Amino acid sequence: MNSKFSARTPFRFSNALAPLFGVVLGLFALAASAAVVTSTWSAATSGNWNVNSNWTNVPAQGGFPNNGNGGVATYDATISPLGSPYTVTLNSDVTVEDLLLNSANATLSQTSGTLSATGAITLSAGTYSLAGGTIANSTVNATVPIAFAGLGSNLSGTLSGVTVSGDLNFPDTFSEGLITGGTTFTTAHLSGVHSEIGFA
Repeated sequence: MNSKFSARTPFRFSNALAPLFGVVLGLFALAASAAVVTSTWSAATSGNWNVNSNWTNVPAQGGFPNNGNGGVATYDATISPLGSPYTVTLNSDVTVEDLLLNSANATLSQTSGTLSATGAITLSAGTYSLAGGTIANSTVNATVPIAFAGLGSNLSGTLSGVTVSGDLNFPDTFSEGLITGGTTFTTAHLSGVHSEIGFA
């Protein structure tokens, strides 16, 4: 059976149903975009990203946040505990739906591997130290800057295919960053000491 609509086809939608229609669409959108598991860093203590016990998962399934890990299709990851300064070390390839860094006491130190977010990476508080790894194919909303940590003569970090809204910081004498793969900036400021940035 074929349906045809033309400019003269009458179609009426009651204004009284508009709020209900909006709620239904919103619920469908939420279901389509929400990760299966939300993982939160458990305490204000240092540790490695890829250790299951360092995370609290809701619902309680899967392991450390990495899409597909432990049979869980998608994860959101949140680093938010307050307390003494601590460092979360990321040194492997990880893909999540969304990442939120939201603790003034936290440093997320990416020393190797590639981090990708199918939704967004949001840096609201704390320090994101890009010290040898790559952020790829992601949107980054950075209230606090991405810090390219110096590694002597080695490349500090790479942005590849990233859309950045926020600032980049080169805090060390030998900080170097590579920007490649169609990375774009909606807003950005650069700051640093005797640092280099390469575009490819």
